Parts: sequence; structure tokens; C-alpha cells
Amino acid sequence: MSSFVFNRLRTLASHLMTQDVEIIITANSHRTQDRNRQDARDRLADFIRQATIQQKCRRPTKPSRSAKTKHADQKKQRGAIKKNRGRVSKSDY
Repeated sequence: MSSFVFNRLRTLASHLMTQDVEIIITANSHRTQDRNRQDARDRLADFIRQATIQQKCRRPTKPSRSAKTKHADQKKQRGAIKKNRGRVSKSDY
């Protein structure tokens, strides 16, 4: 097992690992011991399969200048609409 997969497995299954870096998976959803063992093996295989998948690096992005000005204009318009709201007078009924 490569160090990348091991480190990724350590982050994915850290709640199941002991101090000696052993993964403990309990399975008791089935009636028989054989099916429970197979279930535990399947779950371990799923953890290892997930650990082999390399995540994409997140590229930090920020809004463009035009997007910022558009957002500010929309906020101003919305604020103006709310500011012009008033109480309904009895003559409007």
C-alpha cells in the first residue's frame, strides 16, 4: 500500500483506527457470523477503494469586478424598494 493511500485511509477511517494503526470494523447486522464477517470485509474494501481515489485540488476563486458591481447594484435596488414601502393608509382600502 502506498503512503498516499495509507495517509488517505488514515483520514477516512481515523475513527476506526487504534493507536497501533489497526482498523477495527464491527459488523452485527446479519444473523450469521459468516455474513457479518463478509460485511466487515466489504466495508474495509470500500474504505480502501475510497482511499485510492485522489481528490481534485481546489482552486480558490473570487468574483470578478463586474460581478461585484452587479451584486452591489442589485442590493441597492432591493434596498430602495424596501425603503419606499410604507404603511397602508385607510383611504387605500
